[in-house]
This record gives sequence, structure tokens and C-alpha cells, in this order.
Amino acid sequence: MKKILLAKTKEEPGKIELTNRKLARTAAAAGMVLLENDGVLPLKEKKVALYGSGARMTVKGGTGSGAVRERYSVSIYEGLKAAKFEITTEDWLDRFDQFYKDSYEAYRQDVEERVKGIMDFYQVLGMAGQFQHPTGIPIEKSDYEKDQKEGVDTAIYVLARQAGEGNDRKDIPGDYGLEEVELKNLKTVAKEYKKVIVIINAGGVIDVSFMDELPVSALVYFVQGGEEGGNALADLLSGKENFSGKLTTGWAYKFSDFPSNTTYSYLGENEYEQDYNEGIYVGYRYFDTFSKKPRYPFGYGLSYTEFSLTCTSIRQEGRNFEVDVAVQNTGNVAGKEVVQLYATVPFGEEGAELKRLIAFGKTQSLMPKQEETIHLEFSADSLAKYRSLEASFVMEKGEYLLRCGNSSATTAVVGKLLLENEIVTEQCVNICPGGEKVEEIAPPPRKKEEIPDNIISILIDAESISTVEHDYEKLSVYGKDTSEKIKRCVEGFTNEELARLVCGGGTSNENLQVNAMGASGTTTPDLFETKKIPNVILSDGPAGLNLTMHVVELPDGFLKAGLTEENLAAYKRYLFGIAGMGLKRKMAKPEDGIMHYQFATAWPCS
Repeated sequence: MKKILLAKTKEEPGKIELTNRKLARTAAAAGMVLLENDGVLPLKEKKVALYGSGARMTVKGGTGSGAVRERYSVSIYEGLKAAKFEITTEDWLDRFDQFYKDSYEAYRQDVEERVKGIMDFYQVLGMAGQFQHPTGIPIEKSDYEKDQKEGVDTAIYVLARQAGEGNDRKDIPGDYGLEEVELKNLKTVAKEYKKVIVIINAGGVIDVSFMDELPVSALVYFVQGGEEGGNALADLLSGKENFSGKLTTGWAYKFSDFPSNTTYSYLGENEYEQDYNEGIYVGYRYFDTFSKKPRYPFGYGLSYTEFSLTCTSIRQEGRNFEVDVAVQNTGNVAGKEVVQLYATVPFGEEGAELKRLIAFGKTQSLMPKQEETIHLEFSADSLAKYRSLEASFVMEKGEYLLRCGNSSATTAVVGKLLLENEIVTEQCVNICPGGEKVEEIAPPPRKKEEIPDNIISILIDAESISTVEHDYEKLSVYGKDTSEKIKRCVEGFTNEELARLVCGGGTSNENLQVNAMGASGTTTPDLFETKKIPNVILSDGPAGLNLTMHVVELPDGFLKAGLTEENLAAYKRYLFGIAGMGLKRKMAKPEDGIMHYQFATAWPCS
């Protein structure tokens, strides 16, 4: 069957790819978070030592559905070099490169041995597992002696973690915790260099308790920077751009500070049947409500400058509320700030979290002394609680405090909303029977706090907040806008054809991997000849489309993945054993037809 192909036949990047490349760099710089800085950043010296598993082998994104087939990605090493930084530790980096290659080769040989004779494609994938990004090699005396002689006093160390679907995080060395080699290396650079900058190249929280023992000058959360991550970091470290990213989760001092520290995943009695007994008390809602101080709170992130926030007005407009906050850059360099608005709702009989995020906004880049008013809006629904037995969202009568700040831990009460009578903001219907009751953790009694007298206070107009109701009527077979042509077409289907249409082609068809690298499913190819309904292959891609980069269009109109070095490198985890040999046979040489290029953009991790 012929397929629709929009991929271009010229290898050079097109307008969309080039535009996306610029946006990827901007987005990466806007999202990276400065966690600590004693004044070493922005860097004034251009000569630095660079160590760590993520220096050259920078993790740009996830694996599995998070993988992206981009034209290139810029490592932290490459970004620093492009920004004219002089790297003094090329020998250590070369040794790590070789260690990385040797580690992968050992992994490949082990898997090849274990999958000999296996024909089933997905059985091979299951046995292959995921190659673990090596954490490092020791730093030797010879690596820093030359730096000491030449007066190089700044070291950058990159801690990297690879993550992807199908694996839970574990509180073990090399995952949430640090490997012994990483700890030893950090102690070495802290001893041998005057200034130490640690970059965390990971898609989630890791243990940074080394900060309590070592004199680290700066800590940066690079996350996973996408294809332009290395350039974006260099922009920030050099001061070309200012940090403005904020944490989207709180970082605990230790793993045991999390409420599910004994029940999560492999730590529970049953890894596959687990009760989420935290309820709403996850992240900052837990830390704030249970007075558990985090190392870095939700919404936290430093800048090279400072800002003042002043709430200037609060008003109700029907169902919605509007808040204006004046933001002024009170520092000496340009920068952006994120204004965060939280609410404290009445505690009530069942309790409530201390605060919840209800709105936020980011300023433009403000010059020193420049001011901007951020306009925030939120609806009454943001202030409601859900009562499961009644299937309703309710605003309880009482006092609603509005808190403004630049993290969940640095808020000040700026407003008070008073509600005289309870309001049902939304009425739902319990259409599914409840399952086994989960005993959720209960919040402690809320402490009384002193509220400033000079804050803005308004009485909520309850009549302006009507109840949203839902009609759960049985749906008709056809929507009201369905055309007669489509109705006639569907009525001509047999039950088996209808079943094939709605079930699709599944994900177990190995041909999917040849046509679209990250195929997560397909409609069905079985209705084209009889009903002229084309097949559509659906690709994964939370961080950019996961597509086969080189596709060969054959003379008969069929498509095959190109048998190119780039495709083989991307397919490497599928090419083990006999099944891998079969997969190669389904690929086409570039000279067999017309080559199409479909490089995607690897966006920074959100």
C-alpha cells in the first residue's frame, strides 16, 4: 500500500527546523534553574576544568517515548567550546569517552549472547533492556596538576542520569543517590579547585546532600536540555542570558522526607498494586502542610538580579478573580521573574493543604529599576474542594487567603476573600462504583497565623458563581454534525470491520518500527483496499517526534527505513540477535529509491 509522505528530499535543514532550533535554545535557557550561587556565576574566567559523565555525553532527553531523532544535539562540552571557553581537561574527557564506549560494547556483547536464536522481535527488546549511562571514572592527580600550575581555579562537574519509560526511580547509588566514584570526584574537585560548579543533567530529583559537606560555589539544574541544551547553558554561565527557570517539584533534604518513602514502587509490599494514600498531599502540598522543610521548594529558582513584588489590586469579575502584581527589577542586571499566586482555603472538617498554586506569570526581561505589572486570573473552581460522596466541588464558607511570592516557601499574604455561605461550584455524578477504600494521610491541625491589617479584603459575590452541571445522557452513534456520506459509509461496515477500525493495528507489529521509529500505535492497514481508509502510524513524542530520520521511497511507492549509519545508530537497541538481522533486511539502501529526510526537533524537557 502506498503511503503519504511529507518528508523533504533535500538533506539541508528547512525553515521549520531552523526556526525550531532557535526556539529550543531560548526555551532551554528559560527553563534551567539556578539552585545555588555564591557569586561565581556568571563566569568571568574563560579557562575552566570540565568533568563528569554528562560533560560530553550530555543527556538531551528521555528514552522510549521520550526519545527524539534530531539532526544533532549540542553537549555541554560543545556549548562551552562554542562560547569560547577553554577546556583544560581534554585527557579526562577522552578517557571517559573510551570508558563509555567500552561499557556499551560490553552491554551489547552480553545481550547478543543472551538473545542468540531468538526470532521474536519484542522478546529481544525485553531481554535487551536499557543501557545505563555510566556515572564516571576517577579523577587522577595528573588531571588537575597542570591546572594548579597554570592557575586554573574553576571546575565544572556534570552529574548525569538517563531516564525513560518503564522504570521507576530507585533510592540507590547511580539513580537517586550518587555512585562512590561521583562522590570521590566531587571531593577531589572541591579540594583541588577554588571554585566548583555542579551541573545536574537529570530528568528528575537526585540526592544533593554533598552540598552539606563540600564547598560548592554554584549548583545548576540543567534537567534535559534538548538539542540546544549545551549552547543554552553556556549562554547562562557566561551571563549572556540570565537564569529565570523555577522548580516544578520540591527537592527534599533526604529520601525519607517524602511521604511515600516506604511504599513507593519497589519499596511497597506489592509493586503492581499500590495505594496512593498521600491523596492531595504531594510535593509542596505535603511539605508546606506537614511543616517538612524542603531543601529547595516548589517554584524556587535564583537569578543574577533581585526583584520586588507588590500586589496592587484584587477584584472579582463574575466567576473569575483578577490580581495585579507590580514587579520591579531591584538589582543591577536585566532579568525575568516568575510571579506565583497561591491560595489558602478554609480547613473545614476534612482538612486542606496549607496553600495551593492558583496562577502564575513570567515577566519580560526587565532592566535594572524597570517595572512591569503582571495580570493574573483564576476562577472560583481553583478555590473549591472535591467531595467524593456528593460528587461535587464546593467552596466552603470562610476566609480565603491569597499569597504572592516567587516560590511556595517565599509567599506573603496579599489579599483576603470572605465567603458568607457555601457554594457548589460544580455538580458531577458518580457513575462508577467506588473501589476499595484507601486510607489517606490526614493533615495536622492548621496553626493560627497573624494576618496583616493592610491587605486587600473583598466579600465574594456568591450570586455571580453559578453551579456548573453535567448531563450524562447516553451518546448517540453519530454526532449532530456527522455528514450523511460518513453515515452511509459506516453503515456499510461489517461488525468485524468496525472492530478493526476502532482497535487499530496495535503496537506489536514489528513493521511499525521500520516505518516510524517511535511508533506507539497505528490505525489499521486492513481497510484501505475495501473502504479506501488509509493507515495512519502514530508516533511517540513528548519532547519532539520520534521518527525514522532517513526513509527511502521505493519505485513501487512503498517506504522503507534507510540503511544508513544514522538510522542504525538510532535502531541499535533493536538490532540484537536474529530479530535484529531480520529488521535490517527490511531496510533499504539509499540508492534503492528516493531518500527522504525527516529530522525532528529535540525540545528541552518540560
